[in-house]
Amino acid sequence: MSEVARLPGSRWLPAARVLWVLLVLVNVGWFLANLPVDYRELLVPCVGAQCDFASLATQEVTILNELGVSIESYAAFQVGTTAGVGAVMFALGLLIFLRRSQDRIGLLASLALALFGLSGDWPLAEQSATLAALAWLLDSLAIVSIVLLFYLFPDGRAVPGWTRYAVALVIGTMVVTLLPIALLPTFQERLESGGGDLVIVGFMAAALVAQAQRYRRHSDAVQRQQTKWVLFGLAGTVLGYLLWVLTFVILPIERGAPRLYWNVFGLTGLALLLTALPITLAISILRYRLFDIDIVIKRTLVYGAVTASVLGLYFGSVVALQAAFRAVAGQESPLAIVASTLTIAALFNPLRRRFQTTVDRRFYRADYDAALALKTFSESVRDEVDIERIQEALIGLAQETMQPESVSLWLREPTTP
Repeated sequence: MSEVARLPGSRWLPAARVLWVLLVLVNVGWFLANLPVDYRELLVPCVGAQCDFASLATQEVTILNELGVSIESYAAFQVGTTAGVGAVMFALGLLIFLRRSQDRIGLLASLALALFGLSGDWPLAEQSATLAALAWLLDSLAIVSIVLLFYLFPDGRAVPGWTRYAVALVIGTMVVTLLPIALLPTFQERLESGGGDLVIVGFMAAALVAQAQRYRRHSDAVQRQQTKWVLFGLAGTVLGYLLWVLTFVILPIERGAPRLYWNVFGLTGLALLLTALPITLAISILRYRLFDIDIVIKRTLVYGAVTASVLGLYFGSVVALQAAFRAVAGQESPLAIVASTLTIAALFNPLRRRFQTTVDRRFYRADYDAALALKTFSESVRDEVDIERIQEALIGLAQETMQPESVSLWLREPTTP
């Protein structure tokens, strides 16, 4: 494993660990104190603009009761989901702290997971200015630690060189930007001000640029595998966040049964996506050799594309065939669903092979060329009996796939009986 930066001096490590414990204990206490209040608020039907996130309107509560589910069960499910996601992130952060707190990146990653996993827009922040300031401080520390993590990952060093100034600028700008917002009277006004959102997005974009430069010019093989793990998890988390923005901000789902079902099933799926980055981050720091991430990425790309294509073709063919049946017979027919299902079953394997080839050519060209060369070699020497021609083909294969500076082949002389 590549060398990582450690905390300078033996006196700094105990102090850093004590500070970590204090911050996390305060955050855990704040998190647990808010859960019962959040549960009680979910028991009250929302009205108008209050119907955001997991709250249910009166008509949605009626539908829920018709399904035989009480509002108490729904509230417990939502609070349990929130607590579960927070518990996963906290547990991963604690595990990294116990295993790698002597390293800068281990200490920072564990703090980021423990704070960010237990952060949110909590109801107790509305009850007093002191609690609002506490909530804002904890959330701000969580954001700063996440941003700094992306600048220093995977070895705790500021690489490339310009990231040293970026790290100092992140800390200074966060203080200057968030301090005026923290002086606002209520927590809600701080949330609605959004003064630091654009700054955070800018710093995260610069951090991704730094990671790209580090990956191409400064990372060794181990660090590149670690970076792949984190980027894979980041893609899942970003997808979950974009879906949340789409369904709650840009195109909010209509109230009633659709929104109720989305709050039950959709939010659970988004919660699972949000845990992707913490899980892959922990793997990359603790057990980055556990799985071959290239295989995971490859299969995700292939089967993700196949799934999207199959669903699109299926629903498109059902709609088209139903329209055709209505035009011809004047009514819909179940034959449209049967025909669409048979068509998709017949196209699944060809689609999978097509996407597999495309992914191999686009992202894993070297592996694809090597596999193709081996296949060509095996076919060319299948009926060959001339040993010299087989040697020439084998040397040519090694030169084509591995491109070494020189190639030599040694064959053991056959022994005479």
